Amino acid sequence: MRLSSSILLVLSFAFIQCKVKAPDKLNDGCVIGTFVLQNTNCIVTDSTDKQLSGTLFANNLEMKFQYGSEVSRGLQDTKEYIQQSFRAYHYRKFFDYIHMDPKVHKIYRDSADISQIKYIQPGENRECTACNVELSIKFRNKIIPFAIFITPDLISEMNRTTVIKFNTEELSIKRFYNAEVSGAFVLPAAASKKAPGMLIELIKGQGSEFDRYLQHNIRLKK
Repeated sequence: MRLSSSILLVLSFAFIQCKVKAPDKLNDGCVIGTFVLQNTNCIVTDSTDKQLSGTLFANNLEMKFQYGSEVSRGLQDTKEYIQQSFRAYHYRKFFDYIHMDPKVHKIYRDSADISQIKYIQPGENRECTACNVELSIKFRNKIIPFAIFITPDLISEMNRTTVIKFNTEELSIKRFYNAEVSGAFVLPAAASKKAPGMLIELIKGQGSEFDRYLQHNIRLKK
């Protein structure tokens, strides 16, 4: 039994080792999926069919990363959360509110843009007395007020987070941080909705140096 257990342990360890896939190495960096990370030492600690994860080292920076089409896109601020939740489900209530046929709700979803977000007190909006957020929705060249409810604790939590989005020639970068977490989500600039991206969390180092790293050390694989 001891011999069988030892053999099983060795085989299990070998299987785990096979799942860890080292990234392609370059003279001055490495390749993670579609991204070239210049002047970076990349260590993959976990690899599946859908995701790579590991650690990055560059100068004085230590970072954790996850790469794949289903990885988290990082922290959200209130604006991003509202925009995504509107696109996910609030748009139906909005189109019901303006008396549009439910059959065309999804067709016109992308034509409704949130131009302003305003916090209100419950009871301030007559159409929704429990609502605490009022949106100004631009639709068909009109601005239409539309109120929704968001849990106050969730608003407070998201208001602690700063999100900055910017593009380079090749990349679309979402930079986010609060008192506990600092990181970024990186996509190719012309990526489709299902394109793989990379979530990077800063573990050690200065935020300003991390910002420079994002802008100058990450390129698309040619």
